[in-house]
Amino acid sequence: MLRLNRDALETLARAEGLTHTALARRLGISRSYLFRLLNGQRRPGVKFIYGLRAAFPQYSPDFFVLPDEKGA
Repeated sequence: MLRLNRDALETLARAEGLTHTALARRLGISRSYLFRLLNGQRRPGVKFIYGLRAAFPQYSPDFFVLPDEKGA
């Protein structure tokens, strides 16, 4: 399973001048899903990964997601 690299996503959003609402829209996900990701209540899924690739093609998705600490 994957987990979100919250610091990387938050840093990029600030650098791009994006609010959470604008970031969610750019990623093609709901704002509530973004908040659940940022709070650790959800794990990144396929839609999120595709959204990252489309919104930020200059970055590898590996920059934003990390393997689960448990190795699961």
